[in-house]
Amino acid sequence: MRGRSAGASTTPAVALLAVALLTGCSGADGTLDRAIDDGASAGTSAVLALELQQRGRATPQLAGTALEDARAELLDAERSVAEAAVDPALAGRRDAVLDGLRDVLEALLAAKDDGPTDDAVRRIDDAADRLAALRGQAS
Repeated sequence: MRGRSAGASTTPAVALLAVALLTGCSGADGTLDRAIDDGASAGTSAVLALELQQRGRATPQLAGTALEDARAELLDAERSVAEAAVDPALAGRRDAVLDGLRDVLEALLAAKDDGPTDDAVRRIDDAADRLAALRGQAS
């Protein structure tokens, strides 16, 4: 063992652990929780945009841009969950998160078609709340 210290073999493992901690890599549960947070946040942003449009504080173009951004965020969250390698024990939770993301997306798309109605706002808000309730739940 020329020039190697006794701890040299553990250095890569320690470095990998440090990188994982610094980047917030926490496995499938973390991916699911991030998707929940992103999806619920997208729903909340859409609700805010529609409410501002209802009050005349945002133009239809601005609200439309906010809805499009929320849609893109929901699709990104859905893709990250669908592509994540999930332990079979988490499959039920993954499916629930995917369903929740799709519920928010469907409510958002309906709002784009229906306009900034109270019902459209309520549907998005309710779907985002149901999605947020999945945070930290076990399978």
